[in-house]
Amino acid sequence: MDSGAGSNSSGYMKGSDYLKAVFAGKYFILSVVLICISLTAVYSYYRVPRSIVSVVIKPGFYIAEGGKAIPVLKPESIANLITEGAFNGLVQQSLNLNPQEPMKFDVVNPRDTDVIKVTYENSKTSDGLRVLKELVSQLSNYYEKERVKLNVVSDRNFDLIKKELSGLELNRIKISGELENLIKEKNRFLATPANTAKDKTIIDEQIKNRQNEINRKRKEIENIDQEIISLKKQIAGLEAVRKNDNSLNIIQAPIVISNNFAENFFKNVIVAAILSFVFAVLLQFMIYDVKKEGGNGEKASK
Repeated sequence: MDSGAGSNSSGYMKGSDYLKAVFAGKYFILSVVLICISLTAVYSYYRVPRSIVSVVIKPGFYIAEGGKAIPVLKPESIANLITEGAFNGLVQQSLNLNPQEPMKFDVVNPRDTDVIKVTYENSKTSDGLRVLKELVSQLSNYYEKERVKLNVVSDRNFDLIKKELSGLELNRIKISGELENLIKEKNRFLATPANTAKDKTIIDEQIKNRQNEINRKRKEIENIDQEIISLKKQIAGLEAVRKNDNSLNIIQAPIVISNNFAENFFKNVIVAAILSFVFAVLLQFMIYDVKKEGGNGEKASK
């Protein structure tokens, strides 16, 4: 009879059916959760990095045309070389590492800065530090070769700046001499007696002309002094570039920045347990509903 099926033939599970489904499939749900936890634990053990190490570097500069200090290699160029794995083989060979194992560096060049931060994940902290130190060594060797190519350019441009300073200093001496002569001429006119009104007018005109020339010369000297001060500051900065800043600079030596293996491991396991439990329960509802509909169909046919 159709009435034997009752409301169960509606195709929807009742509130009590959900509890029955969970109870009936408790071993199935538990099995799914345990399997997922086990797989996640194994994966995390071998894949979650034990540590993250980092180093911060800054490119050195050379002297370009006009006395501008420009990086030997632009920060973004260095970042691209590292990201593309240009030094991976050299690092692996130097440290006798397995060339088949992947080596990936995370490189960041903050906007509007000339520094580069390189991070590397590894299962062993000591190995991670060794890899970063070797990377910096290989990068320094490469950088030095590029710098040597620009030494001639750098020296030539530095000499041009120094010659410009010498020229300004000579010009200042020349103008200072002219100023001194103008002052003497003005003083001579001031000491000249005026016998007539016409003579006084001529002398006053000469004094005025000399004063205008004196003012102009003093302004020229003032401008030259400003240029000399600016060039001396520029030369001092360029000398520092030539002396200390033309190689790859290590702003932050390789250090450990994260060692949260246990925290990340258990976090992955907990997330896997929750997700697998939800998945298993939903799957059990579907299985229970299918079995229930099958049972109702058999009863209805009888």
